[in-house]
Amino acid sequence: VTVAKGVAPIPGRDTRFEPLVEVNRERVPRANEDGRVNWRDLGDIPMVSPGDVLMRRHPPEQGKSGRDVFDNILQAPDGKNLDYPYRLEGAERDANDPDLLRATSTGQPVLLRDSVKVEPVIKTPGVNVSTGNITFVGSLVINGDVQSGMHVKVDGDVTVHGTVEAAIIEAGGSITVNGGIVGQNAQQRESNANGEQAKLHAKANVRAKYAENALIIAEQSVYIDEAVIECDITALNRVEIGVRGRRKGYIMGGRVRATLGIKAEYLGGAGSRQTRVQVGVNPLLQQRIDEKKAQIAALAKEEADLNKLIRFLADKPDKQDVVVKAKNTMRRLLDRRRECFAEERALVADANLSESAKVEVSAGVYSGTTVNIGKQSTFVTEDSGFGVFRLEENQLIFSKT
Repeated sequence: VTVAKGVAPIPGRDTRFEPLVEVNRERVPRANEDGRVNWRDLGDIPMVSPGDVLMRRHPPEQGKSGRDVFDNILQAPDGKNLDYPYRLEGAERDANDPDLLRATSTGQPVLLRDSVKVEPVIKTPGVNVSTGNITFVGSLVINGDVQSGMHVKVDGDVTVHGTVEAAIIEAGGSITVNGGIVGQNAQQRESNANGEQAKLHAKANVRAKYAENALIIAEQSVYIDEAVIECDITALNRVEIGVRGRRKGYIMGGRVRATLGIKAEYLGGAGSRQTRVQVGVNPLLQQRIDEKKAQIAALAKEEADLNKLIRFLADKPDKQDVVVKAKNTMRRLLDRRRECFAEERALVADANLSESAKVEVSAGVYSGTTVNIGKQSTFVTEDSGFGVFRLEENQLIFSKT
């Protein structure tokens, strides 16, 4: 018999940003007509032209109140009201619909948390002595190889359809290498005065077929199809080595670090040097949290200085135009500071998630492998099969589930 019944309150939905254009930053292999998949063909980079629609902002929704078993009203919070950022790149609000975003230039659409920016893209047959080093504000497609000793630095994405040798690539977006990454090993670097590792640093993700003697830093995640050999890899989120069913996902030698988790087919290998993997602690994450705090402090100082200026000029009639400009700048600073607070909270949430980080092995673990989770560590002395390394009651365990 139902004696009393309540109705739970329903919180309102926050502002939603709906992309209206193909935003394909992380492109994936596609099957052709006969069903075969070309792992090197990731399709063309999407482009937009001036006037193309990019995104629609859907306003927040009100919460729906409920009632407890005594018929008292339970209030529900309304959704958070968010807006497009003050500064847009390659885009603008529609003159007749402020919730609609349109492109103002030709380029590649890139999805952001609360908007879409448009980046120009250039293509080159390769990067070598004939092209020289490349520095570019935008995205870059390299249809050939990046030869040893070259340096590529762009603000957008880098797509390499060939191989990256002992070169340096820095990207403000993602780095995708359809071929492999092949640097020089320690012995080669000692015998060659100009010898270098391959060095890749991406603000987003790094993807490649395989990597050998490479230093890779991704401020999101790293995905390698086949194997990493004697590499130093650091990822803010995850590292995944191997493609399901292909049984080539080796981590052999070197060091691999990720905050949230590492997944591979094999850890170590017969005849490989010591393999070290670490999750749960990542210097990149703490560095980004510290940078965000410093940014918030700098914005707070700017606001304080502007407040002093506004108060000083408040009773000066001939300076009111300066006061108006200062107030407009103040509003922009407040918006930016709110954005920074939200970004800091997201980073701290990621740091809390790292407590549940784990290392997943689909096929086998070889002896000579060291696994670190947080402050706990274990050295593998015997070969074993698949399993998961994780913390349980602050102890590092390896189990089949």
